[in-house]
Amino acid sequence: MNAVAPPDPFTLLQDLARTFTKAASRLPAQAEYSPVATMVAFQLAGCDALVDLECLSEILPVRHLTRLPQVQPWMRGIANVRGKLLPVVDGAEFLGQGLTSPSKHQRILVMVSDDFSAGVIVDRVDGLRHFAHDMFRERQELQAGPFHRFVAGGLIDANQRILPLFDPALLFQDPTFRDASLRRPAAQTN
Repeated sequence: MNAVAPPDPFTLLQDLARTFTKAASRLPAQAEYSPVATMVAFQLAGCDALVDLECLSEILPVRHLTRLPQVQPWMRGIANVRGKLLPVVDGAEFLGQGLTSPSKHQRILVMVSDDFSAGVIVDRVDGLRHFAHDMFRERQELQAGPFHRFVAGGLIDANQRILPLFDPALLFQDPTFRDASLRRPAAQTN
């Protein structure tokens, strides 16, 4: 009797691989990849700006804030955000543009840098924007604006405008920002 030996498993797998490779559709040519940075677009003191999404932990509606005594007017108070106390500042007032009038469009951008975080009230948030890294422009190419000292550079948007890129680290390093207390004159002794 003539018995046919079953093919070994390895040969079977090779045959299957060849069959699937022949039947597989070809992949389209690879498109050129351009790295993309995701930014949050917002408006502060009447100016459009961006902040890197990685510099934000969240975006909150403006809600009840606990006022603090003896602080600058731009320090709006603290908020309890999931059990953590968050200082919240009025971005426009801090920049010397006057207190922001409450609006349903206002949001608190919870900005983080290293181990420090603070909430900054902005006029509105316009959503996410994606930029190729080659759209970045140096700080010198930007027009001076109310928050120019807190800008790391700019990005060119679809309308060919250079939008300032707000850097929370620069804000958090600012001596005025770090000392929100009202100074009392020293008591005079006679």
